[in-house]
Amino acid sequence: MGEPVLAVITVTNYSGGDLTFFSDRRNQWLNFIMKDSRDGFVTGRAGKSFGKMKIRVGETLAREVDLSQHFNLNSQGTYTVGAVVSMPGNTDGRGEGASTNRIQFNITSGVPYWTQKVGIPKTGKTREFRVLNFNGGEKTHLYAQINDVKSGQNVRTFRLGDVLMLRKPLVTVDRQQKCTSCF
Repeated sequence: MGEPVLAVITVTNYSGGDLTFFSDRRNQWLNFIMKDSRDGFVTGRAGKSFGKMKIRVGETLAREVDLSQHFNLNSQGTYTVGAVVSMPGNTDGRGEGASTNRIQFNITSGVPYWTQKVGIPKTGKTREFRVLNFNGGEKTHLYAQINDVKSGQNVRTFRLGDVLMLRKPLVTVDRQQKCTSCF
């Protein structure tokens, strides 16, 4: 949780003319529909826009989107997501467009290997640094995670790399509150 969840949308222009996809205040040219394991819709974050994309005739362009920046993915579980690309000039949200296949992904938590609470200077806030190991089946991965102590919310998760747990990783926090892990 907190790690980027990347989706790549690829659009090929077979229209016979150049296309410019853009969003306005009411409509996005790219929308995602996400559901959780109970088939409930996942709440999107307000104010996210996908910017402009121009595609020449016969050209294929891809747009990478971090879904964790557009949806509240704070709970473990299985999710499904699909994208809808609206054609340029579609101002009512009901015109021409194309839908992708829905894909499924899982959000799971790793096993905490090490934790340390640290105060954030001049804010009065406390964060918890964690180092987690996660076994995805084929390999074991090591992650660094930052959580807000008061709210319990995950601030960010970073994949550090693959790890063989033959030796315990060494983890430390220095005086500038930088967390370092050697593995």
